[in-house]
Amino acid sequence: VPDFVTERVLVMDFCEGFPARDTERLDKYNVDRELLLERVCAAWAVQMHVGGVFNADPHLGNILVSTAVPGDPSVPVLLDFGLTKRLNPKIKVAFARLMHASHEYDVDSLL
Repeated sequence: VPDFVTERVLVMDFCEGFPARDTERLDKYNVDRELLLERVCAAWAVQMHVGGVFNADPHLGNILVSTAVPGDPSVPVLLDFGLTKRLNPKIKVAFARLMHASHEYDVDSLL
């Protein structure tokens, strides 16, 4: 929506879904939790490393599971972009290294 969004104007939309912390509905809708998490992580990675601006308030209360996508019950909806950040290139690389070391259980790289 480039014609409606500027640095001073935030546009919102209503999204059908339920809180990601609602385990009963995750089961009811057969949500693939691993796929949901992969998609959330991928979305944040794209925000940080491609778009340059990311949601700086990532917690379970800011994630819905969409009920609007037929046949795919594992689509996340990221909420509350009231707090965003932009990382400089040096910090982006450092953060990427941190995430990689965490994923690989590489304690030496974390120190």
